[in-house]
Amino acid sequence: PLYQPALARLGELSWCCAGRSAEAIRYLEQALALDGASDWTRRLLVRAYLVVDDVDAARAVVQAAPSLHPLLQLPIAVYGADWRAAGELAYAGFDEGLVTPADAGIAALAVRRHARITGEYDRAVRVLAQYAGLQWGDDGAPILSPRPGLREADTGVADVLVASGERERGLALGETLLAQVESELAQGSRSDFWYLHAKSVLPALLGRDDEALAALRRGIETRSLVHRERDLFEQDPALDRLRGNAGFGAM
Repeated sequence: PLYQPALARLGELSWCCAGRSAEAIRYLEQALALDGASDWTRRLLVRAYLVVDDVDAARAVVQAAPSLHPLLQLPIAVYGADWRAAGELAYAGFDEGLVTPADAGIAALAVRRHARITGEYDRAVRVLAQYAGLQWGDDGAPILSPRPGLREADTGVADVLVASGERERGLALGETLLAQVESELAQGSRSDFWYLHAKSVLPALLGRDDEALAALRRGIETRSLVHRERDLFEQDPALDRLRGNAGFGAM
């Protein structure tokens, strides 16, 4: 049926969860044709085109928008590894309250890469921690938000802390995050589908290469990481060390 919200949702699920990019593009193009003012549909369509490396189509979708904002422009900057621009767009998105859970992964990635080239580690930690609801106790131990989530911003904080030289603090946060993820999985309210990004990046950060590779392999098998193939497999700094690994290359 030509019902715009249903088409947009089908496109979103095909893109993020089923690894069917061509199908996602078809649904989202239909949805956008029905409502050209739907910013969420437009944002999803940009992401879907980038999964299939159609940068020109993604740019055309952005340029046809009634108005531009940081989160609409961010995916193309991340795709092109323009980390200075991507970081500033991500910061603007956080400041304006535009970052949704679907955006958090690439927004956090942009901030993490931006911190590495600018040295603005404190800024990165502050913004990502605020978004994640992450706090620190009087003893310096991390206090996670009790709300279940993908934990991508929290993971970003751990990565930035390690990169900035606060290795002990970053690794402690990584251990806490992995324990929380396992606890949430044990409760049975969510499957590992929701946590494969965190379960790939955090073990890599902690030096548990086999765990990281197993999570990445699981993400490919379930097609749940197909939409993150470029930014995770090619661009995530926590995985830089694994890119020479034969098992990683085989994926």
